[in-house]
Amino acid sequence: DVYVRGMALALLDARHKYMAKVIATSFGMAAPAVEEVLASEENLHAAEDFFRADGAPKLLFYRQARDVYDEGISSVLTVRDFSMIFDAYSQFEESLITAQIDAQQQSGAPPLAEDSPEQLDLDMRLARLERLMERRPELLSSVLLRQNPHAVHEWIKRAALFDGQPAKVIHTYATAVKTVDPDKAVGKPHTLWLAFAKFYEQHN
Repeated sequence: DVYVRGMALALLDARHKYMAKVIATSFGMAAPAVEEVLASEENLHAAEDFFRADGAPKLLFYRQARDVYDEGISSVLTVRDFSMIFDAYSQFEESLITAQIDAQQQSGAPPLAEDSPEQLDLDMRLARLERLMERRPELLSSVLLRQNPHAVHEWIKRAALFDGQPAKVIHTYATAVKTVDPDKAVGKPHTLWLAFAKFYEQHN
């Protein structure tokens, strides 16, 4: 609700705003977007604990961190910024997996059962990291097309990423022919139509 969110944002003081500015600068994001994350009740409590002299040494927002990384990746306009955020994102996911494995080993407990909640949680974390790494080429393609949506060769390269996924290939070509302005095109626009037609011919 807009009113409740506005009230929560009003609770942020100079410390929170400075923290938001640092995070936003580090990841090339807008500070207000980070402030939205900090303004949740859970994160406000965590921040207060962090700010205390004898409080927590680290401030971690696991769920929200992913939101911040996802937003950063979906909005950056340069390969350099993308690489910085993507590497930080993958390292973040790896750190969660490593911490869980280390905690299990240090506890001296027996190996986790395959259907235990802890093992299922670990499997989910591993799958999430694997999925993130698999999506890197697609995410990078999106960055390049945000830089120039009229780059014909980038659309053709993007379609090639989805080999074996006809629906995604069709969606890519359909979006491309709607997006590329012939007057602004880098490359020959007609090659998009030719590639699109060839794909249809090959897949009937």
